[in-house]
Amino acid sequence: MIPYNIRRVGLISAAKFGLVLGFLAGLGPACVCGLLTASLVTGVHALLERMSQARLNILGQSIPVNLVEMLRLSTWLDAASNLDALGLVLALTVALSISLLTAAGLALAAILLSVAYNGLAAATGGLSIDLEPPNQP
Repeated sequence: MIPYNIRRVGLISAAKFGLVLGFLAGLGPACVCGLLTASLVTGVHALLERMSQARLNILGQSIPVNLVEMLRLSTWLDAASNLDALGLVLALTVALSISLLTAAGLALAAILLSVAYNGLAAATGGLSIDLEPPNQP
């Protein structure tokens, strides 16, 4: 066995590792969030559309009532309509954004942990590992 001490971890190497790991780790939950966002936007758009075409029955008379105008929600209806038209593009954009944020966060965490390890290794000599050469056939 050959003893080695790890005295320093490269910050760029740690950042690359954190970026890739963060992107891959965040991809699944980000896709779920993207699909849930698209579904939520579709539901809100449908609800606001129904509210704009509401009818009030009083004494057998059906009176049309536009609750969107009464509650001043027309800008929300327009926004929900525009976002709902995006559909899958919205889901992919949300998923990609969340994955990239996760990657950036994990890269930053990897850099900070590397800086902390490098400081600790300078004071204590670093992590000691034993390596053994591979068996040659």
